[in-house]
Amino acid sequence: SAVAEQFGGLNRKLDTHAEMIGSIKEDLEVMKEDLAIIKFDVKKRVTYDDFTALTKRVLLLEKKAHR
Repeated sequence: SAVAEQFGGLNRKLDTHAEMIGSIKEDLEVMKEDLAIIKFDVKKRVTYDDFTALTKRVLLLEKKAHR
């Protein structure tokens, strides 16, 4: 019947949407893991100011070493 066909179509759409939601959920889990790794890596890095200060110190040491 027409009603049965409509329900069948709706069930297929729901199945498709459930698959899409499952796929999105998996993608989000991967993204959360990646963000955790990035967040950890950022904490290990030095700031630009630290890098600049270290560069200046190295230059001074190199000048002293070449005297």
